[in-house]
Amino acid sequence: MDIIQGQHDWQSLYKEHVAVLMERLQQSLLENEFDSVLIYSGTSSVAFRDDNPYPFKANPHFKHWLPLPEQPGCMLWITPEKKPKLFYLQPKDFWHAVPPEPEGFWLNEWDINIVHSVSEIRQQLAIDWNTMAFIGETTEELFDWPIQHINPNSLLAHLEYNRAYKTAYEQQCLRMANRRAVKGHNAAYQAWHSGKTELETHCAYLMACQLRESQLPYDSIVAFNDHSAILHYDHYLTSATTEMKSFLLDAGAVYNGYIADITRTHCAGESHVFSELIQALDLAQQKLISEIEPGMSFVYLHERMHEAIAILLNQFEIVNLPVEQIINNEITHVFFPHGLGHLIGVQTHDIGGWQKDTNGTMFESPSKHPFLRLLRPLDIGVATTIEPGIYFIPMLLKTLRESEHAKWVNWSLIDTLCGFGGIRIEDTVIINHQGTENITRDAFTLVSEIDFSL
Repeated sequence: MDIIQGQHDWQSLYKEHVAVLMERLQQSLLENEFDSVLIYSGTSSVAFRDDNPYPFKANPHFKHWLPLPEQPGCMLWITPEKKPKLFYLQPKDFWHAVPPEPEGFWLNEWDINIVHSVSEIRQQLAIDWNTMAFIGETTEELFDWPIQHINPNSLLAHLEYNRAYKTAYEQQCLRMANRRAVKGHNAAYQAWHSGKTELETHCAYLMACQLRESQLPYDSIVAFNDHSAILHYDHYLTSATTEMKSFLLDAGAVYNGYIADITRTHCAGESHVFSELIQALDLAQQKLISEIEPGMSFVYLHERMHEAIAILLNQFEIVNLPVEQIINNEITHVFFPHGLGHLIGVQTHDIGGWQKDTNGTMFESPSKHPFLRLLRPLDIGVATTIEPGIYFIPMLLKTLRESEHAKWVNWSLIDTLCGFGGIRIEDTVIINHQGTENITRDAFTLVSEIDFSL
């Protein structure tokens, strides 16, 4: 789907989205013997012994229904076959900016009730508390509510399993989030290339995305040189780098509460072996994506990527063993220690990747791949990241250096590559009847003047 035009198109997509969620919810409530559900957006917690709140993160079950990712204190009361109600909090407050009047393409699908306090919501609820399920955090404001069923596991399992299947509206939100993040990636690359610090590069990303740091879906990884070997590096040095070698940027964005999660790795010298390794891993990632078919096991894909990385380790003479022996001796795990990808949606690591069914039965984690976040098949409508990496991590290399396989490793080359840190390339794909739609690659091609105001 190309960039949709105007309010009407968003209204149509959103109306279909709500209808699908309502159908899923009706089945979930029926199977779990509930009549309705009350979903709380959440509240901003304050730091211990302080009055300064942490950045607000909305309940993902709330965001799944409504594009209000920054609205604390709101509630949804949803009863099948009735128009769902939104209790929209507008506190009487002169210290802070009060949320504006609700507006947007989503309004027609909701019965909107403006309230000035969370306690006011209870006064307007005509609920049988015995047959209502509550989803969200239980805060001090809710302590005296007669809630009987708080976050019932069986209901959550049903809803979270189905959340992997993205509606057309959700898919478009993911596309738009990727296009926003691509603007940031392009700006950050220019900042790094012009000699900016990690912090300055991070700020360039924020400015291009037009997002505050608290609005990012996760802490950006802005890693120069050997910092790229720290998988979740987020320190942002303020001093200039004396020698520019490499740059790994893992940074996302949000659109209507939906998340982009993109990683790119760059090399300062195009003729260097590290640059060639980036290109080779990029090609291997794209080849793997081209082979994805509906119903394919993600564990199988992960193992195929290990095979591809074994080929690269052999091809670049990093490990001087036949490919089969590199795989059988699990040497690739030293260089690619994390999982190939994860579900993505209203959460960066969208929940449900380990679930086998709507009952909450979990897949057993493969002993060889303990960090794999996605174990279920890639069915049609599922959105997932594909993010292989090759890293030169001192702690893991030390283990390899002390092993029986050390004599087959090109340590002089590895010592050089350690200064570059590592490589990760991450795209988001959506599984469809034809195979996959790589919305991240499309975003790098399509991003230009996009209106993010809708």
